[in-house]
Amino acid sequence: MTAANSRRTADWLLTAIGLVAVAYHMVLVHWQIQDSTYHYITHVFLVMTIASLAAISDALADLRHWRARVKLTLALYALAANAFSMAYFRVHAIELEMAQPFIDTADMWVTGMAVSALMILTWIHWGGIIACFTMISIAYFFWGHLIPGPMGHPEYENYFIFSYMGASLTLGMFGPIIKVSADVIFLFVIFGSLFRYTGVLPLFLELGKYVGNMVRGGAAFPAVIGSGFVGTVTGAAVANVVLTGSATIPTMKKTGFRPEHAAAIESVASTGGQIMPPIMGSAAFLMASFLEVPYVEIMKKAVVPALLFYVGAGVGVFFLIRSARLNPPKMSVDAMLVVRTLPVFVLPMSVVIWLLVGYYSPGYAAFYGIMTMIAVAMLQKATRPNVAQWIEAFREAAKIGSQLAIILALVGILAQVALTTNLATKLSQTVIGMVGVELIPILLISAVVAILLGMELPTPVAYVVMFVTVVPLMIDAGVDQFAANFFAFYFAILSTLTPPVALSVLAASRLAGSGFLETCKHSIRLSIVGYLLPFAMAITPQLLGFPDKIGTTGWIAIGMLVLASISGGAAMYGYFLRPIGLFTRLVHGSAAIVGLGYVFNHDPTMLALFFGLLAIGVGKPMLANLWERRAAEADEAKRA
Repeated sequence: MTAANSRRTADWLLTAIGLVAVAYHMVLVHWQIQDSTYHYITHVFLVMTIASLAAISDALADLRHWRARVKLTLALYALAANAFSMAYFRVHAIELEMAQPFIDTADMWVTGMAVSALMILTWIHWGGIIACFTMISIAYFFWGHLIPGPMGHPEYENYFIFSYMGASLTLGMFGPIIKVSADVIFLFVIFGSLFRYTGVLPLFLELGKYVGNMVRGGAAFPAVIGSGFVGTVTGAAVANVVLTGSATIPTMKKTGFRPEHAAAIESVASTGGQIMPPIMGSAAFLMASFLEVPYVEIMKKAVVPALLFYVGAGVGVFFLIRSARLNPPKMSVDAMLVVRTLPVFVLPMSVVIWLLVGYYSPGYAAFYGIMTMIAVAMLQKATRPNVAQWIEAFREAAKIGSQLAIILALVGILAQVALTTNLATKLSQTVIGMVGVELIPILLISAVVAILLGMELPTPVAYVVMFVTVVPLMIDAGVDQFAANFFAFYFAILSTLTPPVALSVLAASRLAGSGFLETCKHSIRLSIVGYLLPFAMAITPQLLGFPDKIGTTGWIAIGMLVLASISGGAAMYGYFLRPIGLFTRLVHGSAAIVGLGYVFNHDPTMLALFFGLLAIGVGKPMLANLWERRAAEADEAKRA
């Protein structure tokens, strides 16, 4: 069989098994056709098979290169090892659960085979960083007892280690993380993927045009609004940039935006979609599972910080447009497109929100959201995909969901090692021993760790690693557990905007043809509120109290953050009502710093100083405008 024929066979199998995986996960929401242990084995089998076939197809595209041949060999091994090990686990499931952790040699060999296949597939699809992290953690599991001092751990028997890596079928690769993948994340990936094929993306762009016509922002607001909406249903910043940026970035450039400005606006808006309820990113479902609370509680706590992020980004865009003296033309809005496609978004999303608020499980909400979307999309020709498009939509959803599931299964092993060896407590004690129980240094260390992890890892994986390492450190320092987890969640997301890697900025700058570092500079300016919010949440956890636990302290902090973002935008872009000089920019910058200082320490003196500086920063441009207007009126009167 030729390589081309082999690739067609692999693609056909990928499509067929992808459709089976989608149908299987949908059916399991309502009909418990097998118990949970067998369900998670089936989930891992399906996602590893799909990931293996995707890798085989990619490798067969060009076998002339030695890397493709190595990739094909590894992917074939992963396919076979996955099939054998999961069949073994399924046949011996009851004995393995009963025997844990006292498993025999055959069980250990099969577990090693499954872990090696998982490691290979993660390396192929996600790169070597997380695979190397996991290999180091496994080595620590085996030989950490040889490390002297507090970072060592007791010696564990081999059967104990393999049982905790996955042979028990309840821990490691089959632990709580893969359960969230099987019961929730896979279904929401399907939900988000279907929006691409039912005409909803153009709807977001049209709504953005409408807002842009109301506010002097032109093509910038389709990017902010469209990318934000798309991000909340996909939860993937880089994919978001590619999806919406291919439409918004060229439009912004045509209406006068510099390439780096267009790329920065798109990358910030796409990144923020991961923190915007109701769906957010996959890490939010993991957070709910780790904290053992209904997902709706995480969703409610995320409302105020998400709105503050977009207020900050919107303020930045506003001042950017003014300082650049742009006057984008009004854009025509396709009202009929909005009317046709709005129900395809609003009705499924309303069903999802209604069920989540009613404390139904996220998987149950995703199921009915998918069914509602299919039903509504089928009612109109304009929103009705044909059979080939439906198949492509479900195939793509299965592929994306599988790629995410394999890395979550692997990071489950890493998390299990950290928990079993008590690594989190040891790291916490070591850091506290170095810097003391000082909140700000601990928060700064946590932020740096999160950004470094997030540079090469998808957000949910970076968040999980943070959860088992630095989140306990923050909690030991006195940070509220929800605030500590949101701190990790936000910085894992913001790493896609932070150089030197900044994957979202890299994707946007390539689409715009702009310089990477220049785009990074403007991205950080527009998202500066996002970098400050995690610290504000850690110090003022009332920001997470929506809707009824914000209190006076929280409302004052919200107001100060909004005002500080306005002053900060004026200082960075040199505009407030009019172009402002160095002195006024310094006043606004000082006001922003003092306002943030109040949010961090609640000192009334800082509050008074802030409003004094704000009065100067606002009053000077207002008086200058008034003086110019009166002078112009006087000149006109003289000419008359």
